[in-house]
Amino acid sequence: MASTISVYARIRPPDRGAPLAEGLSVLDSQQLLVRNLEFSLDHVFDEKATQSAVYDVVARESIAKVASGFNVCVLAYGQTGSGKTHTMFGPDEVLADWRGSGSQEKHGIALRAITDLFEAAGGAGDTAVTASYIEVYNDQCNDLLSGRRALPLREGPTKQPYVEG
Repeated sequence: MASTISVYARIRPPDRGAPLAEGLSVLDSQQLLVRNLEFSLDHVFDEKATQSAVYDVVARESIAKVASGFNVCVLAYGQTGSGKTHTMFGPDEVLADWRGSGSQEKHGIALRAITDLFEAAGGAGDTAVTASYIEVYNDQCNDLLSGRRALPLREGPTKQPYVEG
C-alpha cells in the first residue's frame, strides 16, 4: 500500500467578530488565497467549520486504518495562536475537563480519534493501543504524555556529495 500525505488548512475564527486576516481568502474547498499566493490543498476549512466536520474529513478514515493495524500520524503545524490545540483537542473548557465539557461537539481530532479507536477495539482483550504526543518547539522535542522535556534529537545519516568522475 502506498503511503500518502494529505494537507489541510483550517481558518481560525476571528476574535470577537473581527474580519478575517487581511489578504486571506478561501476560494473554494480546496483553494486558499494568501496575499496574491494561491495554495491548492486537499481541503480548506473556513472559519465556520465545526470540529465534527474537520474530524470527518481529516482523520476519520485514518483512524479506521489504525483499527485495521496500520500506523497513522496526524500532525498539526502552525505558528503560536493559530488554532492547533483547538483543532486537536477543543476549546479551553474541553482542555480543562474533557469528560465534563458539556458537549462532545466541542471535542477536537485527538479526543474523537481516541473514542473511535476504543469503540473499534470493542473490549477485545488482545488489543494494544500505543500513542505518542510530541511537541517540537524552539528546536526542542518534548514528550507531552510523560512530561519529559528536551528529548535528544537524532540526525539522519549524512549523504556524501555525488562526484562525477
